[in-house]
Amino acid sequence: MPIDTAVNNLLAILIERLQGSETLEVEVKLAQGGIPKSLWETVSAFANTNGGWILLGVKESNNMLEIEGLFNPSKMLDDFYNMLRNPQKINYPICNAQDARIETLDEKEILVIRVPEAPRQQRPVYINGNPYNGTYVRRHTGDHHCTKPEVDRMMREASDVGADSAILPGFNLDDIDQDALTRYRRLDQTLHPGEPRNTYDDLRFLTAVGGYGRERGTGKEGLTVAGLLLLGTDGAIREWRSRHLIDYRVVLTEDDPDKRWDDRVPWEGHLFGAFENIYLRLTAGLATAFQLQGATRIEESPVHIVLREALVNLLVHADYAVPEASLIVRTPSGFLFRNPGSSRIAEFDLLHGDRSDPRNPELVRMFRLIGLAEEAGTGIPKIIRAWRELGLEMPKIDAGTERYEFTLQLRQAHLLSVEDRRWLKNLSSQWNEAEQLALVHAKHHSYVDNATLTRLTGQHPADISKVLVGLRNRQFLQMVSGGRYACYELSSQVISGTRMPTNTVTLPSKQETIPINIWNELMQLGTVIRDHRRVNRLTLETVIVQICTLAPLGVNDIETILQRKKQYLLKIIRALIASGRINYFYPHQPNHPRQKYIAIEIVNENVSSQ
Repeated sequence: MPIDTAVNNLLAILIERLQGSETLEVEVKLAQGGIPKSLWETVSAFANTNGGWILLGVKESNNMLEIEGLFNPSKMLDDFYNMLRNPQKINYPICNAQDARIETLDEKEILVIRVPEAPRQQRPVYINGNPYNGTYVRRHTGDHHCTKPEVDRMMREASDVGADSAILPGFNLDDIDQDALTRYRRLDQTLHPGEPRNTYDDLRFLTAVGGYGRERGTGKEGLTVAGLLLLGTDGAIREWRSRHLIDYRVVLTEDDPDKRWDDRVPWEGHLFGAFENIYLRLTAGLATAFQLQGATRIEESPVHIVLREALVNLLVHADYAVPEASLIVRTPSGFLFRNPGSSRIAEFDLLHGDRSDPRNPELVRMFRLIGLAEEAGTGIPKIIRAWRELGLEMPKIDAGTERYEFTLQLRQAHLLSVEDRRWLKNLSSQWNEAEQLALVHAKHHSYVDNATLTRLTGQHPADISKVLVGLRNRQFLQMVSGGRYACYELSSQVISGTRMPTNTVTLPSKQETIPINIWNELMQLGTVIRDHRRVNRLTLETVIVQICTLAPLGVNDIETILQRKKQYLLKIIRALIASGRINYFYPHQPNHPRQKYIAIEIVNENVSSQ
């Protein structure tokens, strides 16, 4: 294997492993003169967006990454942490002691820095002592300086006080739509017949549900933002929010770009009325009609459940401090929901309901009291589960990192066509869902990457990395090693219609064949051990995990690749299994006569030799 190809492969494998972690962005910097000034702009940008990795000692040329190495990486590592602890350089030390390390690739040392996503409460993360001059975000693989309104918004979002709990002095019961309040109270009473608040007068009732408040210290009282938004009169809402619009549109034909809508409801009133009016139009004509028996929902189809959850999600999570409108669009192919305000939790947590951080917790509670909202954090996972149970494409979610608007797209298109299923069956009879989606997306779009497959499946990026590596090892996909991201395309064998790869070699253990390119890569990684009589144990452990990442290997295979005695290797392998860094291929039969060892991700330690 030519040395330049080996270098690119090693670097690509490193980036592939990084992409299996929490973050997907990778930035490279040559850094031949020490810590570059632009590093801190990137640290701020990653911290204020989704996090990322910075590789120092690597340059990008013609969309290819080249390892140059660093002259004194240890000093640069010390310099980085010293500057990180200087509040005049960066206001919040976003990286911890394990986030920066030295890696060795092709006998050259580089510095790898992981920048975590900053908690909402710690944003903005800024440099050089000035938030308005030193705050950056990440957009399209570049660092962008934040405007003053963007910084102000980060500061506002950092508060732990719900945006909708603020008291609005001067707004009182006269600013409430009495008919809407009566309807709301009737629903609440039907669902909670034994609640004491059923006997309260309107003012006390609103206070009980969070729609009216009074500050003990100042005596300031009035409607809360939540109370005004949920039940306020049109005039009162416009007085507080100069532009208030929830825009519902129906588009009957999608092939006319000049036609913006066939029907439209530009709702400018309270959110309770928005739900009552828009939901009926949103679900009109669906197979099972929405019905209420009292306040109990009956005969709901999965589509009704999804649309109700999506509409309420839009209404309760929008950022009403900005003037932008919310938008709902129904087309023949699906539905779109878009509201101002990005998600305040990571996309993985958003998809799985592991965490919640509602912008408007009082609105969430007020909708939940009448049975129209789920517990915090469960809405989006419920939408995804119901949509996928229908066999439809994974809902597409844009958490709003760049445009500060949350978007949910629901396409009424089946996940896999009959032709796709036939094509997959011709390749192999055994696929899990993530593998199917990876191959079909690569077939139709000429590529698949971690971010795309994560969005399609809703799985964690680390799990998706395992799927892609597995398909590559089985030679159904091949990795495109250039650029900053690990990207895959269909292998030449799949494109040519070959059922199984034919360009293979038999492993020394004679247990199975392996693609020759994988074998060459295994032998290349093994040179670190084979070419040196004395190698420290840490390096030997690292290389064993690396080669077991590429393919399941028996001890005879490892012996051939590394040229070390079998008994010594078995001792190292048992220690690696005990530490959880590699696994048995047959985990329930440790003494299986054809036992092999497998690892999914390359470990973090440096590969070096004595």
